[in-house]
Amino acid sequence: MSIPPFRKVVSEANGNLRVVEKRLGLSDGYLGDKDTMVVHIERKDLDSLKVPSGNEGGANQYWVPGGYTSGGIPEAVVNLLSKPPYKEIKFK
Repeated sequence: MSIPPFRKVVSEANGNLRVVEKRLGLSDGYLGDKDTMVVHIERKDLDSLKVPSGNEGGANQYWVPGGYTSGGIPEAVVNLLSKPPYKEIKFK
């Protein structure tokens, strides 16, 4: 069984948020300079997943069409109408 893409990024980053930012197509310092919480939500707890259009809030100059970040990680948009169960992912 293969490792889910974001779990692989977290493992490869070894606590380095700059690696995570690059793979997610975020500007350098974006995660370190913001009040950010990284969470894992089980797929079964998400509704209405769709491919992003690039018009969503947070889309930046690194956005590319096709459902993958500029760093090659699959991405999707979801409407969170309620707070699904989640597990926080801690970084150093």
